[in-house]
Amino acid sequence: MHIGGATQTMTGPCGTIVVTYRVHQEGDQYVAECPEFEVSSCGDTIDDAFNMIGDAVQLYLNTLEDEGQRERVFVEREIAVFETESPPAQLSIAAGLDEYVKRQAIPVQLYAYA
Repeated sequence: MHIGGATQTMTGPCGTIVVTYRVHQEGDQYVAECPEFEVSSCGDTIDDAFNMIGDAVQLYLNTLEDEGQRERVFVEREIAVFETESPPAQLSIAAGLDEYVKRQAIPVQLYAYA
């Protein structure tokens, strides 16, 4: 997994979560949001905004993992973890006018439950 110039390697089985990235223009900037985690960022271009929100979400996920809060947050926010690295092909998404939207699959470590 690539995070801001560094590579992180996961050990053990991996699954996938799918989140939404929404970008819209405000003045000279493009604002990016991930509504599932209430994380936002911005960039000078649409592509820059998508890249920045991806980095921000990954940092948020890393922090949740470091603090042992990932599972609690996933349950509270109803984040589905697919037990494969390929999420379902058809995930619908609605976009507003003047908005750029994409679904992003993110690999996550699967936990073993007793």
